[in-house]
Amino acid sequence: MHYFKKHWIIFILLTSFLTANAQLKSRLRHYSTEDGLSHDGVLCITKDKEGFMWFGTWDGINRYDGNQFITYKARPGDRSSLKNNKIRSIVEDKIGYLWVETYDNKVYRFDKRTEQFLAINKSVNGGNLKDIVVSKLIATSLGDTWLITEEQGLLCAVYDEETKLPKVYSYQKGKKGGFGIPSNHINFLIEDKTKKIWVGTDEGLFCLVKRNGKYVQYLKRQNSEKILKSNYNVTCVTGKNNLLYFGTSSGEIIIYNTKERVFKIKNLVKGANINDICVAKSGQIYISTSKQGLLVMNPKSLQFEVLKMDGQSNLLSLYEDKSGNIWIEPTTPGIIRYNPYKKVFKLYVHQIEEVPEQLITKTYQDKNYTVFEDVNGVLWTSMKGGGFGYYDEERNEIAYFYNKPGSSDQQLSNVVTTVFSDKTGVLWLSTRFGGINKAIFTGNNFQHQQLEPQSLKRYDNEVRAIYEDSKKRIWVASKIGNLYVFDKGKKIQNIFKNISTAKIGSIYAIKESKNGIIWIGTKGQGLLMAKPLNKERTSYEVTRFLNDKKDSNSLSSDMIYAILEDAKGRIWIGTFGGGLNLIEEKNNKIIFKNANNYFKNYPIATSNVIRYLEEGADGTIWIATTDGLLRFNPESSKNGDYQFYRSSKIPGDINSLGNNDVQVIHKNLDGQMWIGTFGGGLNKVIGRPKINDKLRFEIYTKEQGLPNDIVLSMVDDKNGNLWLATENGLSKFNINQKTFRNYDSYDGLPKEGFSESACFRSASGALYFGCIYGYISFFPDKITSKKYNTEIALTNLQLYNKDIIAGAPGSPLSFSLNKTNKIVLDYNQDVLSLDYSVLDFRANSNINYAFILEGYDKAWHFVKNQRKATYTHLSSGDYIFKVKSLNKDLFTNIPEKSIAITILPPPWLTIWAYLLYAILLVVLIVMARRIIITMIRLRNKVTVERKLTDLKLQFFTNISHELRTPLTLIVNPLSQIAKTEQLSEKGKEYMLVVNKNANRMVRFINQLLDFRKIQSGKIQLKVSEVEVVAFVKDIAAYFNELAEEKNIKFLIHSDVETFFVWIDEEKIDIVVYNLLSNAFKFTPPNKIIDIQIDCASYPDKFIIKITDQGVGVPESKLAEIFELYYEGENHDQSQKGTGIGLALSKDIILNHKGKIIAQNNEEGMSFIIELNKGSMSFTSVDMLEKENDERHSLLLQHPENKTIFSANDSIDKSIADKEKPVVLLVEDNTDLRKFLADQLIDFYRITEAADGLQGLNTALEILPDLIISDVMMPNMDGIEMLDKLKNNLTTSHIPVILLTAKSSIENQINGLKYGADFYITKPFHVDHILVSMQNLIMQRKNLYKKFLEERKIFKLEPGEIIITSKDEKFLKEVIAIVENSMADPQFNIDSVAAAIAMGRTTFFKKLKCLTNRSPVEFVRDMRLKRGKQLLDAGEHTISEIAYMIGFSSSGYFSTCFKEEYKISPSDYQKNRNENNS
Repeated sequence: MHYFKKHWIIFILLTSFLTANAQLKSRLRHYSTEDGLSHDGVLCITKDKEGFMWFGTWDGINRYDGNQFITYKARPGDRSSLKNNKIRSIVEDKIGYLWVETYDNKVYRFDKRTEQFLAINKSVNGGNLKDIVVSKLIATSLGDTWLITEEQGLLCAVYDEETKLPKVYSYQKGKKGGFGIPSNHINFLIEDKTKKIWVGTDEGLFCLVKRNGKYVQYLKRQNSEKILKSNYNVTCVTGKNNLLYFGTSSGEIIIYNTKERVFKIKNLVKGANINDICVAKSGQIYISTSKQGLLVMNPKSLQFEVLKMDGQSNLLSLYEDKSGNIWIEPTTPGIIRYNPYKKVFKLYVHQIEEVPEQLITKTYQDKNYTVFEDVNGVLWTSMKGGGFGYYDEERNEIAYFYNKPGSSDQQLSNVVTTVFSDKTGVLWLSTRFGGINKAIFTGNNFQHQQLEPQSLKRYDNEVRAIYEDSKKRIWVASKIGNLYVFDKGKKIQNIFKNISTAKIGSIYAIKESKNGIIWIGTKGQGLLMAKPLNKERTSYEVTRFLNDKKDSNSLSSDMIYAILEDAKGRIWIGTFGGGLNLIEEKNNKIIFKNANNYFKNYPIATSNVIRYLEEGADGTIWIATTDGLLRFNPESSKNGDYQFYRSSKIPGDINSLGNNDVQVIHKNLDGQMWIGTFGGGLNKVIGRPKINDKLRFEIYTKEQGLPNDIVLSMVDDKNGNLWLATENGLSKFNINQKTFRNYDSYDGLPKEGFSESACFRSASGALYFGCIYGYISFFPDKITSKKYNTEIALTNLQLYNKDIIAGAPGSPLSFSLNKTNKIVLDYNQDVLSLDYSVLDFRANSNINYAFILEGYDKAWHFVKNQRKATYTHLSSGDYIFKVKSLNKDLFTNIPEKSIAITILPPPWLTIWAYLLYAILLVVLIVMARRIIITMIRLRNKVTVERKLTDLKLQFFTNISHELRTPLTLIVNPLSQIAKTEQLSEKGKEYMLVVNKNANRMVRFINQLLDFRKIQSGKIQLKVSEVEVVAFVKDIAAYFNELAEEKNIKFLIHSDVETFFVWIDEEKIDIVVYNLLSNAFKFTPPNKIIDIQIDCASYPDKFIIKITDQGVGVPESKLAEIFELYYEGENHDQSQKGTGIGLALSKDIILNHKGKIIAQNNEEGMSFIIELNKGSMSFTSVDMLEKENDERHSLLLQHPENKTIFSANDSIDKSIADKEKPVVLLVEDNTDLRKFLADQLIDFYRITEAADGLQGLNTALEILPDLIISDVMMPNMDGIEMLDKLKNNLTTSHIPVILLTAKSSIENQINGLKYGADFYITKPFHVDHILVSMQNLIMQRKNLYKKFLEERKIFKLEPGEIIITSKDEKFLKEVIAIVENSMADPQFNIDSVAAAIAMGRTTFFKKLKCLTNRSPVEFVRDMRLKRGKQLLDAGEHTISEIAYMIGFSSSGYFSTCFKEEYKISPSDYQKNRNENNS
């Protein structure tokens, strides 16, 4: 008994093990409410013609597209006719509608296009269907749907093409009009091959045929009288070829020949209820009965045989599988198989999980029984009373399918509520556990082997090294340290003589050398060398090599990751931490050459970790490290002086290495090198580079279709395809087509993934890959993947990231998206997303897509497995969205879907809007034409007025310029008369009158010029700080004499004694003067004119108020008083002015950011000036330093200044004529030129020129000391002449004074920019010119001294001598020549002139003019200064110094030195020594 018990336990364990390992290779996926399912209770499953999966749940129907669930059900407050969300069954008709039976046995039609339910509650031929209880739905090929009721007859829903609605006809017993049937109890309804409808009832059989859209009775009484009269209870039917077999409850078989239209009746076992009939492939007819078991009838003789099984006399449904087995539904738990060949029955029963008795319902026991075969030929059954599995023919059992109660791998309940297998072989089922389970069967493409199947420890089965030796034996090493050697599938024991295969260590590399030695690399336990002990190599002796820190010739590290034998038979070892090792045998001893003793240039600091070694096609060694790729030529050195070439990732370089962590290197059949990286994908070496060439790579990553960017190992097959193990499955790379075919666990690969660098191609062509859980092997040519025809569907539309529901208020979708051909969107619905999915549920994540929006995109977007396309800010227009799948290896067709999209233009861009725009445009054109004509007329008028104004201003401006020269000739002769002639008192009085009116004339001219500049926008303020009280009083002083003449009381009041403000003194002078002038002009005698200065009342502004007692201005004209050319009314002609003064005053005040106001008083009027006190309202350009009034002011003399300025006393008149400076006078006005010549002749030698061209030629000829020139002249103006003079080395030193009527600051700056020394405006005083000339002459005399002493460039400032760049360069060159040659006693002026390429006379004049020294004096002065410097140094005697600086004798040097410095050289030296001591 004990012996039997022991073996029984072993048998059960073995059976359990075999069962577990016999499990079909599949991937299970569970879906629940967490995944979007509306309810975990699922009662029915189907797949529609489009490819969508539909699930009937306790809370509506769910559509699944492989990515998401969409629920359709009744919701609170909606208009759905669905009254119960519990769905019992779903059937799709031929047209595509879904017929849904709810838990209350009501039927609805679901329109997938409108996504709406339609209740079936009325019939066409009378009768309310609300109380009808439907038990079964049957869809026929004619598009009609038949509803079998419970004892209420039969319903037929016929599709109406016009209304698109079903017309429901009721068939009941006793109903007239062709709708009567034998009984309301319906046993079955089928459609035969000729599309006739056969219905079996408990009171007979009838047949309907559709004619002209209506069903009529088919069976004629004359041919079927016996059948129709007999009232058989027809229980079942089946058919084959032209014969239909009907079974009855009384044991008869009714046979109908569809061709001959005749019946036959065969009485079998009297009183035996026939439950089902099955016509087998063999032709035999199997009949299941109640009480009599199974009957077998010969179709020809109609003879039958009773087959009985013990305890199973009541049998129900029958099913024949592909092998001819008959599967029988019993009344007891389980399922029965009858083997017709062996004529044996077998009952299969599953262990059922324990369920409380009250939960075991008839539903589980009866209605859930099913048996079917999937597309792979696997027979599945949900057994009577519970239990689900597939038939395992080898073990002759119904195998559990992850549902054996209590087993470790149980994932499912074995009580199934519904099951469905689609045409691709995917199995869908729902169990008592709830939810939906999807099973994908992976096939047998990949053979998965485990080293220790019974071990639960991961490391026992993790294969880290796998290799095939020359004897075709497979060496497999686990990470835990066990080594397995298989010869033709049989494990070899004790292959090592002196060591156990379990004590080797964790093996990471295996390599057989050409001499038969097996090299084994371990992680942490060094290198093993296994030498064969016989020719058969069935036994090996093992030697272990370890790192010895005391032995430099030992292995550099005990962690061996790579072993390579090159073409020369050398063994290379790659270590983790110790770099590269080369094995060499000396004196029968193995030594290791490495970076410690041999490889001098090996980058051990960065490349100490080696993961892989490979030999290139040219014999170079390629090294995979964690810091890039290394290469070297092993033949390039004999003493270890190898040159290593490193390739690494370069930021920004797409052709550099993908990642520095290199995992594996592979050389394929044609010598092409491939690099697998950790994170940088697959890298193809471009071309066949030489050892010193820079490597360039073509990179393949996830973007190109690689499943993962981490490549663990790779090998090529016989056809040249690369097979890559990655972190996300296996990939086949077609090198020629550059395409990837990826495989994962859905294709039969183990879920656990692959190991590093563990693969090879066997001699048979099979590929082996080490895995984390065992290893796989396969023949690449034998890998097959079933292709199916499928469709792609548009599953969802989003606008601005919001889901759009078809038919909802405001929705652009009237129908479901996948049923919509065109979407019309408003202009503001321009951000849209489209979801799509291929309706293939095998490996949905491996499907790659491409999409394009025609009319927007220029090319397809290849988006891998992305299932959404988003577009933003689409402009109005018509588009076509297309999406397709790229997986040609999965499908027989190319799934593609398109939809038209129209985005409407905004209302303002529609046709009606454009029509309105056109009308408005016409109206606008007409209006614009009128306006333009009016504007042109006004513009012409304004233009004429503006031209007249410009002509007036231009006229006045020209007159002003022309008046300046005559004024000069008036003022200066009068000045000379006043100085030189003895005048009477009356004459002096007249002279003052003339002088005053000349000043008036100058002011008038200045106003015209200033107003012209303001009008042209060229006014430039010169703001400075001014004491305003004294400033106003100075201006008022001009009018004191006039006030006395008219007996006007002229008052000035100020609230402060002094106050400084920031104004343009010259411009405000004009304003105040104009206002006072007007006040005196219009104020009658004996009145009062008052000036009030208010500086204290306001914090940020001051006020000047001028009040007169004149006639005033009408209130209506006050706004016009500051307009150009305004003249008051009712005034005496003598009081009229130019109409410019007040307009100019206003513009000046506005430029100061101030205000000027005119207002009437009780008597007369007031002008109020408001100005800012500070400088904050002015720009830095306005803030100019106040210039010399004498130089730029156009005013001549103050009226109170009775003395005439004279400069004659400061000019030395005793200079001899030959020594007088030469002055060139260039002026086109003869009178002015002659007058100036007369005034200057006493002090200068004068040469005259009538225009600029003549002046330029004269200057070049005589080289004057100074030039005075007008600006505006014929032939050549003064500015052009000045430019030519200053850019000529011969004349660049000559000072130039410009005289001109152009008085603006811009013209003055322009003249100074071109090199003028002074810019004097007309009219001018001769004394001003004389002083300016005298200053220029004196400054020029001091130039040489300053230049030698300071040796620097003078600042180019007004009032100082300007040294041009050419003069500076000239003097520097002369000084340099003299310094270099002064030691030569024979050095003279000719040498200097020749050295600078200038004539002797020209050079003499220029040097004389610049330095006031002759060349001889200049050289002498230079020598004396150098002598003085040498004396200061104190290193030479006086005689030595004399000869060093070019004096022929020391005596002559002493004489010249004393003459220059008033002390002899010896005394100077003595004084210096005393001072230093």
